[in-house]
Amino acid sequence: MTSLTEGEMSMAEALATFDDPARECAKVVLPHVIPGISYLEDHPDKYDIDLIAFEQGGKKVGYVELESSRAWGKKLQFPRHWEGLSFLAERKKKYITDEKWQDVPMWFVMFNENQTAFAIVNREIIRKSPIVTRSRTWKPFEKFFMVPHGQFDQYVVKDLL
Repeated sequence: MTSLTEGEMSMAEALATFDDPARECAKVVLPHVIPGISYLEDHPDKYDIDLIAFEQGGKKVGYVELESSRAWGKKLQFPRHWEGLSFLAERKKKYITDEKWQDVPMWFVMFNENQTAFAIVNREIIRKSPIVTRSRTWKPFEKFFMVPHGQFDQYVVKDLL
């Protein structure tokens, strides 16, 4: 177990600070931007897909995998230093390829740090994206799907409510 240096967050702190607010925000805003979704619920297994989407009558119509990006910061547009590309962790590939998740559509949603903006891309676009290896401070040589920003639909939360 590695110890945290001053200013670093534990995984539990990061989840409470970024992921939990993104989850609650997604439940409010996604029905406004994805046709056919009336409401979303947490997946019962917290280690599985994040949200299940339903239509008004209670029929399951999709899955949603969320990500909060501290690298995006608090800006409303994607950061310029990303050079027009976003990277989704390859460890989420199971949601793209495993038969278990193919029964309904799936969306990957990335929120900025303070949940004032988000971007959505569907499973089919991710499936066609190349996988690249990038080094990160805390995890060297991690694999990612490389997705051009033009493939995402971007939204500002205040414009939807």
